[in-house]
Amino acid sequence: MKPYLFTDIDDTIIYTKRKTDFSREVVVGAYNIENEVSSYIYKDVKNLFENFHNIFKIIPTTARNISSYHRTIFFKEFKIEDVILNFSGTILNNGKVDAEWHSLQREKYKRIPKISEIDALVQHFFQKHLESFEMPVIKDIDGFYISIYNKKFRDLPEMSKRVKVVIEDFMKQNGLENLFYIYQNDASFGILPNFLNKKFAVEYILNRDKPSLVLSAGDNISDLDFMKLAHFSILPKGSSLENKL
Repeated sequence: MKPYLFTDIDDTIIYTKRKTDFSREVVVGAYNIENEVSSYIYKDVKNLFENFHNIFKIIPTTARNISSYHRTIFFKEFKIEDVILNFSGTILNNGKVDAEWHSLQREKYKRIPKISEIDALVQHFFQKHLESFEMPVIKDIDGFYISIYNKKFRDLPEMSKRVKVVIEDFMKQNGLENLFYIYQNDASFGILPNFLNKKFAVEYILNRDKPSLVLSAGDNISDLDFMKLAHFSILPKGSSLENKL
């Protein structure tokens, strides 16, 4: 059996234009929904992963959903067997949803308020507590979690702090603190059920396949949960996780 490599994608392997160093040779890493280039991968990193692919079983472990993952270089150029998506909400095996994992997740979602209902409450709460020009983009991501993206103020840390305070107040006032947690990546936030964590899907695959050697890679402090399950971990230089550690 090949060693396993569980790796985050965005800000670990591929980078948005804003975060890409174009003094290095790059190729397209991902497209957005309008089929425009949205991310890049360094050519030497791509070559590294092509070599890794011959040695390791690479398992992308990402917050992306199925359609977003399909627009990445991993789907387009690598033959990937297993993929962890939606912060662990979905596992794909050879392009098909893992039925057992899907069933386990459905049972857990039955025990919490519907994500669509929370989305409506969040929208209303933000409208009451922020000016219209300050409003972030709030989305229900396929019924898995709530995304709150503060894109237009991403270079203003104070605005991100303000958005986080509003989310925290929302959680407290709606009694959701014991059922959900707040995810943050720069100016991007999420309200996720407590059971939605990459580490749970990684544990599921590890228990299923029992590989003898496991590696992991990630850029965010939240990735530490699944990275700790590996024998060795890789941190991108200059990542938020490296800086915090």
